[in-house]
Amino acid sequence: VDHTINVSTSSSTSMEFTGLGYEIGANFNLYKLSDEKIYGLDVPLKLTVAPNLEDDIASIDVTRLNGSLRPYIAVGKGYLFADIGLSYISAETSGALVSEDFSETSFAFGVGGELTLAKSFRVTPSLNWASYGGETHDECTLLTIPLSYSLSEKFDVSLAYERASFSTKTIPGRSVEPETDAFLLGFDMKF
Repeated sequence: VDHTINVSTSSSTSMEFTGLGYEIGANFNLYKLSDEKIYGLDVPLKLTVAPNLEDDIASIDVTRLNGSLRPYIAVGKGYLFADIGLSYISAETSGALVSEDFSETSFAFGVGGELTLAKSFRVTPSLNWASYGGETHDECTLLTIPLSYSLSEKFDVSLAYERASFSTKTIPGRSVEPETDAFLLGFDMKF
């Protein structure tokens, strides 16, 4: 996972944290599609850890854990789905000018779809929202666009882009508007 976090402040200061992290996920298919059913239910879980992202004057450690119920329905060559669950985020910033910790759990919801582009290619864009009630951040919008290629029935390789935008919050002395960009390369194994 390659992460970039941009932080803009009202004093026209911009900080860009970059670095590598990792993501571990699982998807449990509780109610599968069949010839008789056009709907199903998944339980996706995802842990993202990006330790020691660095800027010239500070560093940040980010941890995010998401879990949800994902009802879906088959439509043509793909699926439409909704996510209903919980999202936990933690960020610890330290440096010469800033030292702040943020940790919140929130109800999260979203929508998305999966489209099979060719026999082995799939794209599964989704848009999710969370409302963290902390003093430093409120609303978060997360756009994820993964592209997967099936190597076999059991193995996929995927490339994804992920962008998170937080609403502007005023912290004593400055206004902060954090955004994150991540590029993910992964391997999926089906059981």
